[in-house]
Amino acid sequence: MSKVHTKTMSSVVTDGSKIAGPVSGLIGALSDAFSPLAPFAPVIFGLSLLIFLYYFFLKVRPALKNSEPEEVFGSKDAQVAGFSAISAVVMLFFMVVSNAYAEEGGALAANFDGVKDFQQKVLGTLDEINEKQDEIIESQKEVASDVKDIKEIVTGEAEIKQLSSTEDYTTFEQVNARTNALDQKTIAILYFDNSSNNAQLDPLKKGLADMLISDLSNLNMLRVVEREKLEEVMAELKLSSSKDFDPGTRQKLGKLLGAETILFGSYFEMIGQFRMDARIVKTETGEILKSEGVSGTTADFMKLEKQLVWKIARGLDVRFSDKEEAAIMASEQVSYQATLAYADGLELFDNGDKPGALVKFKEALELSPSFDRARTMVDRLRTS
Repeated sequence: MSKVHTKTMSSVVTDGSKIAGPVSGLIGALSDAFSPLAPFAPVIFGLSLLIFLYYFFLKVRPALKNSEPEEVFGSKDAQVAGFSAISAVVMLFFMVVSNAYAEEGGALAANFDGVKDFQQKVLGTLDEINEKQDEIIESQKEVASDVKDIKEIVTGEAEIKQLSSTEDYTTFEQVNARTNALDQKTIAILYFDNSSNNAQLDPLKKGLADMLISDLSNLNMLRVVEREKLEEVMAELKLSSSKDFDPGTRQKLGKLLGAETILFGSYFEMIGQFRMDARIVKTETGEILKSEGVSGTTADFMKLEKQLVWKIARGLDVRFSDKEEAAIMASEQVSYQATLAYADGLELFDNGDKPGALVKFKEALELSPSFDRARTMVDRLRTS
């Protein structure tokens, strides 16, 4: 019985080799030629072996228990098993041969220059494609980086707020750090004009300017002229309010202060309502670059001042980080009466009445304990 099995199985393998042999040989030759690109032969060998094991042990052998050997070995399952067995043997042969000539790129490449040239051309083309892909990826990264930088430069407050709601705030700090040296703007904030008929509000001429100077100084992209320097130059030119500024005076003042732009304006109070207006002027030409205004109740004086700060910053195309915004908003809860007392203190201080100024600064601090500017002046006078 076993002889019948062997003879019949041999005939199946012999018949299968008529087709499997040439096909497997062709595939093996191609696998050898393309061996530097990918391990085709081991993959095909593995698939052929799996197919043979599946059909022979799970299809053919179980069928022998219930059917005649001649019938089983003549079935399609036996033919597939025979075909896959021949393929596995042929691919194993090419695997051994290709490995023996691995350094030369396979057996065919080692013996035929044409195959070697073909491999080099294919590999060279693939290398060029990979290099092009790398260049494209790098170009895309550069473009994305440039777009990101441009967007950060031109975005307004709304987009800054939106981006600041993300987890990483360092983008704004990095952009500010890169542009500070090249793009820092210098501005001098002059004393405001009191357009009200209430002389008691005159101290706000300096008080409002001082608050704007202090807040805008928190922005790294701005260099704000200190109030002490402004006081010296204005005293030298005998200027006390924005009404005195004609184009020639502004140009002279800007040069003395080293400021590219000058900000001046006015305020108006009536029946509990307060309005602030400001103009940004180019020192060299006297051109008005921007006009801004805010209005509300006197109870919201400090909030109005903050709104004016943001409008001025946008008017100067100045970006600000989340940290800078927090520093500016720290004194938002200061009361209107506290700002009036603080402004009175500044006027007395500039006039040389330090004891009277200390009283007013203390009053401002008592009215609004979070008024940092008032606390700074109190500490300064106590130590002087």
